[in-house]
Amino acid sequence: MRRKRIISLLILLLIPVSLFAAENDPVVAQVNGTPIAQSKLYGAYQRLIPLNMFHRKVTSEVKNRLLRKALHELIDKELKLQEAQRLGISLPEEDLETAVKELIARYPSREAYRARLMKLKVSEKEVREALKRRKLTEKVYKHEVTDQIRVDEATARKFYDENKKQFIQPEQLHLRKIIIKVPALSTPEVVKQLKEKATRVMKEIRQGLPFEEAARKYSDANNKNRGGDMGFIHKGRFDPKIEKEVLAGKPGQLFGPYKLFEGYTILKLEEVKPERLVPFEEIKDKLVEDLIRRKTNERSEAWMKQLRKKAKIKILDSRLMEEKPGKEAAKDAKGNLE
Repeated sequence: MRRKRIISLLILLLIPVSLFAAENDPVVAQVNGTPIAQSKLYGAYQRLIPLNMFHRKVTSEVKNRLLRKALHELIDKELKLQEAQRLGISLPEEDLETAVKELIARYPSREAYRARLMKLKVSEKEVREALKRRKLTEKVYKHEVTDQIRVDEATARKFYDENKKQFIQPEQLHLRKIIIKVPALSTPEVVKQLKEKATRVMKEIRQGLPFEEAARKYSDANNKNRGGDMGFIHKGRFDPKIEKEVLAGKPGQLFGPYKLFEGYTILKLEEVKPERLVPFEEIKDKLVEDLIRRKTNERSEAWMKQLRKKAKIKILDSRLMEEKPGKEAAKDAKGNLE
């Protein structure tokens, strides 16, 4: 069932909804003269509705916001396609064949694939065209954005040296915990009994029972089989009063029992790691990845902004216009976005 749902969603994401359009299909926008049909907009809108809202009424405010978002996505896709054409970027037939085969391979058989298309009232030719459009937008994005990004070790080192505050790791606490769960709506008597149980567990540990063994024996926490090990936790993640008390203690010391949300909690401090500057060699690979991601996002936004600025975009449905203060709206009306 899950596989079938994924495949259906894949097809719906793939096919331009304008392919399902009736002859009388209003145009809601134009991108350099290329129309965007209402049916295509509503298909894109349906894909933006959160799954948990499918069976609930969507308010007009949410609907209009999602419609505007859907339209912007369609406009951006059309701009990418037109830019691919302008740059002479094409998709080799063998690449298209590979994409089609990969799609069909998601089905138990070719017959199952064709049956799904018949149910959706989509032809294989239309699927090929939709795949071609998608692959072309990916190709022009790679050409104009991802292939233009270069981040080497020297670039990463320069960023590290100029932003060392970002690489200071806060003080860390290595803790273990035991939780004696207090069920919701427990009576005062039950709460009292559970507190007494937590106190007895602490007493057993102080008398020699290893904390790890006590956790496996008494704890209601998910990490009980790991001896209650919480790993290292950054300073600032705990209740300030508890954190202050624990930081004032020594490794091996017990704390609690504290009445927290989950129940009565016993803590053991294993180790404290002081604040430190993470060495460049330790962070280098991740930093390069982060900088590539950041520069890619920045270039992508700048590229799309440039494409929109050069384009003649007409929005023909007033409901899809951005809601802005008077002066800003008037400014847009005189620009490329109409």
